[in-house]
Amino acid sequence: MTGASFRMVGDWKAQMRAPLENALAVSQDVFGRTGMQACRHAVILMAQSARHLAKQSAANRQVMRNQKGPYVDVYAQRSENRVWSVHKWQTSDNGGDMRVTWAQVKRIKNRGLAKRSWMWGLSQIGGSNGSKPLQGAYAVAQSATRDMAMVVKTNKLAYIEKAMPAGWLATVTASAGNKIMAQARDKMQREWVSAVKRGNGALAGLSSNWFFTTAKA
Repeated sequence: MTGASFRMVGDWKAQMRAPLENALAVSQDVFGRTGMQACRHAVILMAQSARHLAKQSAANRQVMRNQKGPYVDVYAQRSENRVWSVHKWQTSDNGGDMRVTWAQVKRIKNRGLAKRSWMWGLSQIGGSNGSKPLQGAYAVAQSATRDMAMVVKTNKLAYIEKAMPAGWLATVTASAGNKIMAQARDKMQREWVSAVKRGNGALAGLSSNWFFTTAKA
């Protein structure tokens, strides 16, 4: 697998593009962000959503059995193509030459890696990596022209797409757009309340031309 990427331009489906573009416009208008800053902010929100959606493996590997007895398959950290089988009798607490116990072999050392991996590289765009990144397991690219800004966040874990649920890209895109709009609504509401308290009129002091309304169903 080649991994999975977030992109602000280039390969968005039409049904995703319009809502996110609207949110990016609001991000610039209400918060005064540049196009690049709006893209960075959106990618950070998308990564946070992807982290939440990523599946977490079981605490222990599945124990199987063949003619040599119980064993588990251990995969290389960055590839599912490199795998070796470790039998129970090979471990130190069962008379074997290995320096690890059966319990240690069964335990999935990097449990939760798929979740953590979505945060890697975000420090390059104003976010937090969350944990120490694995070298070569992520990439973040940025570019800008007078008319366009682009941020690409790529997760290069070999199994990352298997760790994500169906439709995850549409979900994180919608989530980012919704959060940006909610943040803008809250900011404008605070400004509105502040303006009213100062006696400047209901909308005095609001520099944005974006308006909102809320009501209970």
